[in-house]
Amino acid sequence: MKKAMFIVAAPVGAVPKRLYAFDPKFLADQTILSIENRPNMKGFRLRLIKHGWEEAEQGGVGIQFPSGPTGTEISRNFFALLPDPTSRSLVSLLSTQGWQSDGAGGINWIWGREGGSSYLPRRLVLEMEAVPAALDMLKDAGWEVQPAGCWLPGKGYSPYLPITPQEIIQETLACFGAGAAVVHLHTRDASDEEIVRFRDGAVAARLCRQDNLIDENQYDQIVPAVISKFPEAILNISTSVRGKGSDFDSPLRRAPLKRYEPTRRVPEIASFSPGAVRFKAGGGYENRDDFLREQVNHFEALGVRPEVEVFNKTILNNAVGAYAQTLRSCGEPVLFMLVAGVDQVGGDEVQGLHDDSLIKPAVRDHAAKCLASGDAQGTNWAKVLLVDELRPVVSAIRQTHPESLISLLLPGPLQALVADIAIALDLDGVRVGLEDALTVPDATLPGGVRKSIGSQEQVRRTYRLLQDRGVRVMNAKQLRALLDPSELPAKQMLVAHL
Repeated sequence: MKKAMFIVAAPVGAVPKRLYAFDPKFLADQTILSIENRPNMKGFRLRLIKHGWEEAEQGGVGIQFPSGPTGTEISRNFFALLPDPTSRSLVSLLSTQGWQSDGAGGINWIWGREGGSSYLPRRLVLEMEAVPAALDMLKDAGWEVQPAGCWLPGKGYSPYLPITPQEIIQETLACFGAGAAVVHLHTRDASDEEIVRFRDGAVAARLCRQDNLIDENQYDQIVPAVISKFPEAILNISTSVRGKGSDFDSPLRRAPLKRYEPTRRVPEIASFSPGAVRFKAGGGYENRDDFLREQVNHFEALGVRPEVEVFNKTILNNAVGAYAQTLRSCGEPVLFMLVAGVDQVGGDEVQGLHDDSLIKPAVRDHAAKCLASGDAQGTNWAKVLLVDELRPVVSAIRQTHPESLISLLLPGPLQALVADIAIALDLDGVRVGLEDALTVPDATLPGGVRKSIGSQEQVRRTYRLLQDRGVRVMNAKQLRALLDPSELPAKQMLVAHL
């Protein structure tokens, strides 16, 4: 019987930020000062830095589009002049700013000749100074030396991250079109956005925290629009929070789980973690027993299926222990998502803190280093390391919930391995998307990695990988037949077909 798996797309998430390709990535000191001299703009520089900008020393280079006949392309020949580490850094930065691969080893500015800009900091210029021909090529293309100022490095940013409801709707539908069976949704708060403009009205800087926020009004736009255009859609609503302790028990965390007009449809799935989520780098949220009972009651009343987001071993132990029957009461098969490779802390300050990650951080780092080597041996060893770490986790779930459907996500560059790791562990699904990783492999470019052009690109790539490995990829309708008892005949037919 051919192995069947499904793809979950996570296009928004709580952490990554949206970078607008047309906006400036550099502002000179003189420009910043002129803005600060305006009424109510005192402290503009400090506000830039608060929103991710950094000090830039004199000697970086920048380009403003349109710039001339060759300004919108950086060719393979240019990268060939440079040391590999410099080329990799340039590809990473420029693809963050909006440049895209041309498929032949170079990159293009694809946003049209009517606007946009790019900037390279002094440290990269210094690396290129050893190859004068490379700098000459940039200058001939319209790049100019810049004074000191501030620039936006874009670490953790993507030009393709959807933020507004309309963008989220568009990306969700694109992910379904690319082969996803489920889309996992967050909403973001852009109400604090402030656009600072030059005297001519052009954007100088866009200041916005883009906080993760469960916004019921946004869901009122997103869910009906997606369902109307793609009725078989399976939607998975995030119930995670970021903020103060009072938010952890807030009923707002389940507010989007309701019937949406005009179809009276309820989102099919919602995230659920029976235990605290505590990131080693700081932050996270509690999931206290009283709150979890209220969540379960709400899920059962509406027929929402929980997806257990297994961030750590404490959540795993609860899901196969104290909460096992509760999970089954909400519907079988029980759904699990292994949030692997994300550092977690367990315990408390009284009893002592300990690493609670599904994959030990040292092992995860070793696997990432092996993958970054770029050779087949390193990639294979990275797979072995990750599979060995996750196999006991999968075994514990299968032992208690033998009919469960288990999916896997891997963060950052490790996402490139998610399909192979899931197959090796005989899992049922994988999750990809900008929530978990902003990059995709691209063998045509130096370093073999660039920023992904949206979550739908990651879905398409993963779909092809699974098919190439002999996996049948389930669509939303086929997965729905496995989840919905009312479609038992369809489920029996599907199982027989698979």
